[in-house]
Amino acid sequence: MASSEDKKLLFAILKHVSGLSGSVDEMQLDVALQCLTEAVGVDLHDEQDKAQLDVPFALKDIFQAGLASLSANSGSANASSSSSSSMDNNTSSSGSSSTTNNNNASSEEEKKMDLASNPKFQQFITALKSRNFFQGAEPNTPEYEYRMAKAEYKFISKFSKNAEEIDAAEKRMRMKTVVTDQARQEAEAIKARANKALSSGNVDESIKLYTDAIALNPRVAVYYANRAAAYLNQKMYDKVIVDCVEAISLNPDYAKAYYRLGRAQRELGMIDEAISTFQKAANLTANDRNMNSTITQQLREVQAIKSNGGAGAAGNAQDPMAQIRNMVNNNPDLANLARQFAGGAGGAGGAGGAGAAGAGAGGAPDLSALLNNPAVAQMAQQFLGGMGGAGAGAGAGA
Repeated sequence: MASSEDKKLLFAILKHVSGLSGSVDEMQLDVALQCLTEAVGVDLHDEQDKAQLDVPFALKDIFQAGLASLSANSGSANASSSSSSSMDNNTSSSGSSSTTNNNNASSEEEKKMDLASNPKFQQFITALKSRNFFQGAEPNTPEYEYRMAKAEYKFISKFSKNAEEIDAAEKRMRMKTVVTDQARQEAEAIKARANKALSSGNVDESIKLYTDAIALNPRVAVYYANRAAAYLNQKMYDKVIVDCVEAISLNPDYAKAYYRLGRAQRELGMIDEAISTFQKAANLTANDRNMNSTITQQLREVQAIKSNGGAGAAGNAQDPMAQIRNMVNNNPDLANLARQFAGGAGGAGGAGGAGAAGAGAGGAPDLSALLNNPAVAQMAQQFLGGMGGAGAGAGAGA
């Protein structure tokens, strides 16, 4: 049982923590205070505790005064302890291994939190229940599981030092979101608006809309892959990778997600990873000649980059014609349009044999010959200018 002095200290701590409101999360602070109150048996709002335990000094003042006093006395304390340091050397060295082991064990505990046997988490859940956090949600129902996942995420994000564990908890919470039929319909309508915004060049708006669709229904791979297309347009390659990985986790056979992932990996110089990703995408599109041709072209290019020691990994962003070629090669919809144009351009006033360019091996258009046509080059440059110089790749219209 805690002594009177211990209870006074605990009361001062609770009083100090309570005064932190405004500088920390109010809900988390309230839950923490409830947990502490239950754990130590001291209540700030109990009149008897107030009368017996409250002291006329703030905890911060007590701490500063004590620290100053200890600092003033540290010189003599160090001098008196130095004479016995040689006697302690033998025991300190023998105890170092056990100290290290204890530190390692503590580190491992920080890395992975076992919530089922964690008393702090059980107290946290009890506090949430007292605040009606689970009201209206029956155990073993989707709504209850979502709220429990949300509670786990809040707890882990506050107490864990492992970023991967926090991310995993956030993902579990997201995947437990209860999606109603109305939410699904709203998400699909928003996705359609996002696709339209992206195709018209309003990339920022499309990202916002895809994000809104994900919030309504976080289990649809297309939403993440399409937002990745928008991020690819803005050269935000790290975000492309995050969204593509999420899309693939939801749909392991989603070729467009692999394709956009490979694009981002290539731009970031991750050539080995890009080769593997494009190979996977090519295998998944064996029956889609147009898209497979585009992906195979990317695969050949990154393989060539690897053979050349990594030179040209990020492409040539300064050459407009190179941008046009990359944009067409990297977008199945535009590549298909180029094939159609190449097939019918032969009679266009004898324009440099563009009609003869046709489709090369594997169905890919001969863009070098096609872009030698001044009219085609001018049209492509105008199109490139209207798109801001960057293609999202592989269409977002899914």
